[in-house]
Amino acid sequence: MNPVTQRPESLSEIAEDADTIEAWGLALGDFLDEIAFRRRRGLPIASCLQVAPPLLRGRFTQGELADAFAAALAEQLAAEHLQAPAPCWTRERERFLASPWFADESPKLREYLRATTPSAFREHGVYIDAISLSRA
Repeated sequence: MNPVTQRPESLSEIAEDADTIEAWGLALGDFLDEIAFRRRRGLPIASCLQVAPPLLRGRFTQGELADAFAAALAEQLAAEHLQAPAPCWTRERERFLASPWFADESPKLREYLRATTPSAFREHGVYIDAISLSRA
């Protein structure tokens, strides 16, 4: 936890503390704020991505979604902000969804999500609006 801001400093920290998908999602928002804070101040973010989060599948409903989302986010942040390869843990088989998950199930929005989801998320089977990541 960042002592100045009280925000999680790593994806691993979020996963260690989460006991529901809702709690994980709230902490993820705080983590994205921490990444934005670090970027504005020129602070490093590589350490926020390096440690593999514990797998959440089996811990709570939609834990497998959290696992895939975290891996996709780490890949996306590494590519955009570090111009570096993603940490190795993001390629573990358990970090990919067996079936795609869409942030919205309506047919028109699903097509929109297919077209606009960042490639790291598509690869992991998570279809979201790229604006969802605008905090980082």
